[in-house]
Amino acid sequence: MVTGAPGRWPGSNRRAPLLAGLAVLVVAVSSIAAGAWWGFPVQDDTYMIRLLRMGGPNLILAEHPDRPIAGFLIGSCARIAGESRPLYIAVGLLFWCALAAEGAGLWIRLFPGWSRAWPAVALAVVAPVISQVQFTTLTTVVPCVLPVVLVLAAMLTVLRGADAGMGTGARIAAVVLCACAGAVSEYSLAAVSGAATYLFLRARWRGGLTLGAGVGIGYVVYRALGHMAARATTDPDVQLEVLVRNGWSVPLRILSAAWTCIVGSWGVAVSELRIEWSSKSTLVAAVVALALAACVAAVRVDRGSPDAPERGAGNLLALVAAVIVGLVPAFVLREFPLRRIYETRFFVPVLVFASCSTLAGLLYLSRPRLRALVVLSIVLICADRLVIRAVEEKRLKWGLERIGQDLRPLVGDAAGLVVVVVPARFAMSPEETMTKVTYAWGFPQAGRLWMMGAEEAKGLFGPRAGCRSATTLDMGPQVIRWPRADEPVRLVLWDASHTEQPDLEPYYRGCVAR
Repeated sequence: MVTGAPGRWPGSNRRAPLLAGLAVLVVAVSSIAAGAWWGFPVQDDTYMIRLLRMGGPNLILAEHPDRPIAGFLIGSCARIAGESRPLYIAVGLLFWCALAAEGAGLWIRLFPGWSRAWPAVALAVVAPVISQVQFTTLTTVVPCVLPVVLVLAAMLTVLRGADAGMGTGARIAAVVLCACAGAVSEYSLAAVSGAATYLFLRARWRGGLTLGAGVGIGYVVYRALGHMAARATTDPDVQLEVLVRNGWSVPLRILSAAWTCIVGSWGVAVSELRIEWSSKSTLVAAVVALALAACVAAVRVDRGSPDAPERGAGNLLALVAAVIVGLVPAFVLREFPLRRIYETRFFVPVLVFASCSTLAGLLYLSRPRLRALVVLSIVLICADRLVIRAVEEKRLKWGLERIGQDLRPLVGDAAGLVVVVVPARFAMSPEETMTKVTYAWGFPQAGRLWMMGAEEAKGLFGPRAGCRSATTLDMGPQVIRWPRADEPVRLVLWDASHTEQPDLEPYYRGCVAR
């Protein structure tokens, strides 16, 4: 005979969510650490390593004039660790776990009737479904994740204070947390926009104003220390100009981005679920996902709180509004949909709000008997994406290193830049591709390869029928954030390949030999 609280499922108990959370922690940490280790330097981390090799930690700080505090933090870690990856990966894991814990804490507070589903929310935050930058270390963690963690900590402080009567100490703590976030980067503005929107809609005006005041103080420091014109996307004057010129399209972009965060990205993840019997990675991903789902299966989702649906519906709508408003700072300037993996970092400020919205929305649309299946489905998708993406980082690094081996003899040891105009490949920018393929090279050779897209090349070198000599190209002072050798261009090539391996030909075609 099974004893326990009325309505409790056999095998479920108070420790089930903790055991499920521990299983989620093990899978998430292992997958992120493996992907970051196999692929290091991943995405924009290549930029950090490139700066470190060219000029040391001081150059890292010098190349972040728009975010001096973030540059100082990255440079300080680089001064300690050099090119050794363990410290960078540990810092990344620390802050992603903190973000996941805050997501779980917010879920428990907003949806007490479904509080036992918090492991699924925590996993959704760290899984590469909505955002796919979990395997990047300092270059994402410091400017993007750290401010969001601080803002969410302030928001949770406000929510706890609202229940017990917010004292002066709690209010000061929230202001300090948001001020620190605002001083690091502009990602704090997006995070506070979403958090304050939720608080305002739930009639917690003082809490929303507290967060706004804190980030305002920090942003004043950010503007005072930083050179805003160094990056157009962080320059409010440029953003205002674009908003006035193309204001009609901004709401559509923001709504599309919000739909992607809450619904669309999950649809894409479901469409990519597959098992290929000849692929070990898909088999491992399936086994891990099923094992994790089995651990979560012992957790009863619905605690049967009679007031949960009424109170939770308002929280769900407020969270959706928080996602929409939180995306405004990012997508005033940027086009949508996003084309590159690293651009999904713009979703980080609303990642927790979107994850909670997705799960809560699905639970509301589901019958009580099917809610456990909803949670298990989220866990399956997240675990599968974690393992698959970790393995893909390893494959991507191998593929780019092979491209580097093909290009290295072409660059050689002669002075002068070799420019390669490349197609979109690996959902990466040409600059990211350039730094990855030259990761194993030494300097100054690594600085003599310059990759760019077709549109940028046309603006610098003219059309392919221009028949200009590389020796006559007057580049002028070019403002780029990817340091290269300060040498003239000696060769311009066009990559005509539509596969992973380059197929090079002269950029200028149809020219008469002289």
